[in-house]
Amino acid sequence: MALQKDLAFSNGLSCTAAYIKVFSVGGGKEKAVIEVSVAKDKTLSDTNNYIEKRYYNFTPSVLESAPNFIKQAYEYLKTLSEYTDAVDV
Repeated sequence: MALQKDLAFSNGLSCTAAYIKVFSVGGGKEKAVIEVSVAKDKTLSDTNNYIEKRYYNFTPSVLESAPNFIKQAYEYLKTLSEYTDAVDV
């Protein structure tokens, strides 16, 4: 799973249909850190040729019925304004 969305970067550049992938999720039940890689497309993402890395924190659910931390990370990202209207790919 990944997300796709047009993104602007802090250096003034932008990317149409950027490929946004949760690279890793670490931490525990109190706090998890999401490492996100942003690439021009899936092929570049798969070869670790990303435009930038971004980091976010969230509190994961540890309920037995909760999705895994990676799925929760994507759900959390879609609540952030910078990923509004991001499409699952």
